[in-house]
Amino acid sequence: MFLKFIILTSSLFLLAACQSDQVAIVEEQINQVTLDSESDTEKIREARLAFDELGESDQKLVTNYKELLAAEDLLDKQMIDEVVVEINNIGPINVNSDELIAKARTAFEALSREQQKHVPNLKTLLDAESKYTQTLTDTAQKLVASMKNLTVNDYSVVDEFQTVYNKLSEKQIIELSDDIQSPDELISTFKINLLDKQISSVNYTSGEPSESQVERIFAMVKSYNDLSQNETKSLVNKKQFDDTIKEYKEYFNDREKKDRLYKRQNFIKLSTTIPYTDLLKFPESYKDQKVALEIEILEIHKGNIITADYFIVKDRANQQDLYHISDQREVKEPILSVGDTLTIFGEYKKLGDYVVYSDKKGLLNTNFNREKLEEYSIPVIDLNYSSVDNLGIIAANNPLLSITIDEELEIMKKELYDFIKEIK
Repeated sequence: MFLKFIILTSSLFLLAACQSDQVAIVEEQINQVTLDSESDTEKIREARLAFDELGESDQKLVTNYKELLAAEDLLDKQMIDEVVVEINNIGPINVNSDELIAKARTAFEALSREQQKHVPNLKTLLDAESKYTQTLTDTAQKLVASMKNLTVNDYSVVDEFQTVYNKLSEKQIIELSDDIQSPDELISTFKINLLDKQISSVNYTSGEPSESQVERIFAMVKSYNDLSQNETKSLVNKKQFDDTIKEYKEYFNDREKKDRLYKRQNFIKLSTTIPYTDLLKFPESYKDQKVALEIEILEIHKGNIITADYFIVKDRANQQDLYHISDQREVKEPILSVGDTLTIFGEYKKLGDYVVYSDKKGLLNTNFNREKLEEYSIPVIDLNYSSVDNLGIIAANNPLLSITIDEELEIMKKELYDFIKEIK
């Protein structure tokens, strides 16, 4: 009997010791709890799970249980505060509020039922969801009315309608069914009618287009490219569209032949600076390359029936570099003089000989049989245009005519021409 008592007592002692070890483990888990990071949130959950797995008597032995409760309360508050922030972030309601509303709703649903009861601005979320639904419906109806009545002048309404329509619920789509049978048909009809309207407003027949005409043609072509092949067949003003495109292409293609101001502008754009040494080393490779030079005129020589007037010039930056400039300007005005400084634009042709003579004249006071002091090769360049060109003469044979070039408009014209070439 005494032996049984000893064995029972020993077993209870061992069990108590074991249970004490489990209590110590739980207490250590609670001691590790903070709220400094997301991993600490998981530690709170693990400590709670470990505590709940203890027997009732062991739970009473956990000395720091109040710390666990305080941490859980603080965690609840943090989670609720995060939801409050997400709800407040929704802001004013518009058709693009869906992501913010969904984010707030997801955060709210992640809370426990008890936590949800303590979200102070839940009504704000509910009101936002209700208002967003109504905003989508109202916006869709307004867009439908605009597209039916063609009260807008660009395709942005199409993109907006498609965006809004894709966000509508089945119930909202049914509510719209009284106004439209098919969104695709509505969009197609709108695009066709809008393009017909754009075509009739271009008012371009031939010749130099104004800036507003270029903008309208641009908008017209963009709209045309948005149509399917079947939709283009429904255009009322298709012939007018084709005529406008044909005339603009003819105008642009003829500019290289007829518009001298345009030719000059393009030539200058293509002109580049080439190192002097490269022109000397690679005369064949650079032949006909358009070049730009800042020069000072040193000598002027008259030509004859066969050869053009020419200048000997020096590079203003590297004055030891000399060039032979053949005056091939279509309009040789203003008249240039020795000492003039200007930028010239021309084509590199070849290497020519440049001779330095003695001051003593030759036979019959000419260069014939005159003593040569030095002879070397210099680049020969045909002069086409210069920075001092009178644009009035080039454009309209009127030196008093002041001409300015609208660079932005010229860029737009080129972009339009390139765009037209890609018409489907």
